[in-house]
Amino acid sequence: MEFYRNQKKSNQLVLIYVGLIVMLAAVLLYSTGIIAERYLPKAAVISGIGLIVLVFCLIKSLIAAKDTSPMIALKPEGITSRVTPVSKAAGLISWKDIQEMSLTEMGADVLVTLHLNNVDHYKGIISKKLSKMAVSGGLDENGHYMVYLTASHIDCNAEELLAKINAYGPKNK
Repeated sequence: MEFYRNQKKSNQLVLIYVGLIVMLAAVLLYSTGIIAERYLPKAAVISGIGLIVLVFCLIKSLIAAKDTSPMIALKPEGITSRVTPVSKAAGLISWKDIQEMSLTEMGADVLVTLHLNNVDHYKGIISKKLSKMAVSGGLDENGHYMVYLTASHIDCNAEELLAKINAYGPKNK
């Protein structure tokens, strides 16, 4: 079972980036004195940095939108995911290593949380691909390593994703 990028959600994200870029460009033009005859150095620096970051994010989103490979794949061996940096770095997450699955609210997003056994194995794999900061925490109260999956890039919400993973996964343990 595979879950692909929702093109409508990707297009909305691109439009948000473009809107923010236009607003920051206007602030930059105003604060540098091009539109008005006032020079505001703090506003110019802040809007310039924000503009660079958002242009980078826009380019990254446009490149990612062209990728047609599945964002999440449920296989007989386990789960592969590209929806968060940690899930991407973890690679194939074996069904036998998944102790439990739950929903977790973080900000405005609801995430599927995979509580994993074999902590050292996954920490080792993830630390090779990501910084130590991404690996340092991540343990729940039972000592299981937590990997989060977001449904914000795919065609279903987190509750539906969890239900589909539960329906597919346990029979493959």
